[in-house]
Amino acid sequence: MGGLRKFTVAVDAVGIRGHGGAAVLSELLWWLPQVRQDWEWHVFLLPREMREFEEPVSGGRVHFTSTGMGNGPFGRLLWLNVVLPRRVRRLGADVLFSFANIAPLLGEFPTVVYCHQLNAIGANRIAGRTFRADLRMRVLGRLMLGGAGRSGTIVVQTQSMAEALAASDRRLREKIAVIPSGYRTLDTTAPIRPELRSMVEGCSSPRIVYVSHPSEHKNHEGLLKAMPHIMKKLPSARLLLTLEAERPPNSRYASLVRHLQSVAEDAGAANRIVWLGILSSAEVHYLLTKADVMVFPSLAESFGLPLAEAMAAGCPIVAADLPYAHDVAGAAALYFEPADPADLAQRTIEVLTDESTRKQLVAAGAAQRNRFCYADIAERLARILSGAPGADPQPKAVELESQHKAGIPSRLA
Repeated sequence: MGGLRKFTVAVDAVGIRGHGGAAVLSELLWWLPQVRQDWEWHVFLLPREMREFEEPVSGGRVHFTSTGMGNGPFGRLLWLNVVLPRRVRRLGADVLFSFANIAPLLGEFPTVVYCHQLNAIGANRIAGRTFRADLRMRVLGRLMLGGAGRSGTIVVQTQSMAEALAASDRRLREKIAVIPSGYRTLDTTAPIRPELRSMVEGCSSPRIVYVSHPSEHKNHEGLLKAMPHIMKKLPSARLLLTLEAERPPNSRYASLVRHLQSVAEDAGAANRIVWLGILSSAEVHYLLTKADVMVFPSLAESFGLPLAEAMAAGCPIVAADLPYAHDVAGAAALYFEPADPADLAQRTIEVLTDESTRKQLVAAGAAQRNRFCYADIAERLARILSGAPGADPQPKAVELESQHKAGIPSRLA
């Protein structure tokens, strides 16, 4: 008799272009092959010129295929429901992991779908989006629900995301599994740009940080309007934003940044804002270790990656009083009314001026950061992939070094 056929997973990441989705994908494609070393992984991505991230570094038996088929709404539908099923059948894959929110509508093979676009679910639509953006989200939401209904398991990152999805279609409730994302694995060899060090360490304290790309729901505006209140109490305060003001990557990004610069001018806080640009994961960790507080005012998140990264870096958090933030940060944050800049300022000042509060928040973050270790996250997800209806895996878990169970793991440690 021949050897056992390797368990094969097809990963559809077509549709992932950057930001948080790319960060989670990169971590999973490193860790999943570590916890299931005898599995085969076939990953479908958009071509490099259509995405903002490099092909993820991976371990184990991982094979990448680029396709431009899924670029654009009609191409995406054709890819999902015609071309992708054909590729999955040709591979003889045991399970399809639909990572980019939408699963094929026909449901002809075992499928696990990863839903991480909260803004596409009806109750969470954000005011201020353009008609085109809102229409896109409405269509995405319908497709998400349709594909989820035909999948074996729906993976979401927070309990609040699970509840929002179940509220949209109560038939999905029994299919939903909650697995958090995590803080990104620290690359101990990654350089920190000297100009970034100079900008950060040259700032007066206290340093208030918001790690985020620009988008309407990120609520940078509320944070900028809070700065005059903070400056009255703490004149030397600086707000450090991970936004690129000099060389924005596209016209929409440039328009949003120009609007925020105008808001800062109107608030009289323009000279207190430091525009750091787009940072690598290593630079984000460095920034959080130098920050006095990380403020997270976002109005809607499927998870909120910087919350986990702040806890891992030992940075206290002030966050919007919304379910996603409580799900992730718990007792490691002080919470403010997201529509009230004065309340945001008051909570931020409390953290910056009360050492006992700071220590309490940092300790609470340290106590729960192991929830967000990707070694454990990958193990939980692998068990779901192996349990998809119709799948018949031969899993072999690997022993993980104890360094991955506490603190910040390093791929290069």
